[in-house]
Amino acid sequence: MELILARRGGTIITVIAAGLLCAFAYRSLTRVPAPPAPTKANCAAKAIREVADPMERAILSGQCAKQPASGAAPAN
Repeated sequence: MELILARRGGTIITVIAAGLLCAFAYRSLTRVPAPPAPTKANCAAKAIREVADPMERAILSGQCAKQPASGAAPAN
């Protein structure tokens, strides 16, 4: 009887852990990143490093890289 209760307890803990992992994964995968606008202030290296979310940081860094450098001649 004790063995059955021990297995049942372990199963319950495993099911709870799996449910929590699924909920966390679903929340992470369905989240839409909202990086700040690529302004001159937000494109500074320090400002990019201060963005906490890695996905938002990568998007902001890419958007900043596409902006023309300040003082550069416009392309014709």
